[in-house]
Amino acid sequence: MTTQAGRRGRDGKSAARCVFDLAGTNRLNLHRQPTRSNGDEMFTRNRCTRPVVAVAALAVAAMTFVSLAITTTANAQVPAATSPTPGSYTSVSGFSTDNPLTFFVSSNHKQLQDIDADGIGMSCTPGGYFAPNFVANEVALNASGYFSAKASQPIVADNVVGTLSYMFQGQIGTSGAGGTLTETLKFTNGSLYTCSSTISWTAKRDVQPLQTSAPPLAGTYTSTVRLSNTPLTFSVLSDRKRLAHIQSNANGIDVYCAPGGSVAPQVIINTFSLNADGSFEGTSTQHIVVDHANATASELFQGHFHGIGLSKAARAAGVFSVTVTWNANNTQFFCKNTTSWRATLSGP
Repeated sequence: MTTQAGRRGRDGKSAARCVFDLAGTNRLNLHRQPTRSNGDEMFTRNRCTRPVVAVAALAVAAMTFVSLAITTTANAQVPAATSPTPGSYTSVSGFSTDNPLTFFVSSNHKQLQDIDADGIGMSCTPGGYFAPNFVANEVALNASGYFSAKASQPIVADNVVGTLSYMFQGQIGTSGAGGTLTETLKFTNGSLYTCSSTISWTAKRDVQPLQTSAPPLAGTYTSTVRLSNTPLTFSVLSDRKRLAHIQSNANGIDVYCAPGGSVAPQVIINTFSLNADGSFEGTSTQHIVVDHANATASELFQGHFHGIGLSKAARAAGVFSVTVTWNANNTQFFCKNTTSWRATLSGP
């Protein structure tokens, strides 16, 4: 395990500004601005050097739903509907085409599910910039298609444990949606840092076949988004009522730590039930050794099946979270990584 101290972006009198951003694997890096380097860099004195190990992995906590009067943006153009059309949706404004906001409407028209946006840029006070991911498992829809949810959860940022909070709200119609996402990050590392971002967005339903509530097809599913470089696989058993053999490859999945470093436990979750509505949640606890110390790795694998996509392959999406804790030399280590995933049927 490597341990490297992170530093915050700041402005020097004659130095270019160095800021954090997310480099695709839940790792926060610093970059020089306005001239962007080809390599990840961190701020040291009046220049930028090579990268730090830090992370803004978003850990999904239990949703708390609130009743708020919601006004969508003027350009949302959400078709009025009491029964939103099930299937996948992708943002058309507010987020980049490379890292869009995506979500699913459930087959019973009552939930948004497997909500995901990668790299939400947040400016910080007194300085710096973070870009954590945004993931949420389920958000309730009322009879008019309105939704509002908030949650707070721990993250590892700048090698310390902070708190990330969000408010996600809006309205969904027959084939379009609009709303706002507000995120706030707070952590203390020498000084109290507060980072925030509010994004107004619109989305439309993707082109796809008619969605049904039929049980998912049996077979092996392989992740295609977020975990594609470290594929996650699982199986739907022949009775179409159970999931099994949830595992990553031998390299494991990187989890970044406070007060520094990273670990990469291998994901192994055994058989668990698939609910009648296509949702599932499996957990696992492993006892591993990190730096000659006994550690506990807790894993959560949850999500939903979503019929078939445009390619006519059966599909699923969800959230994977792993937390590792241990004590070494009177120092308590806390490591967490939560990421979204999507998977399609890849074999028998």
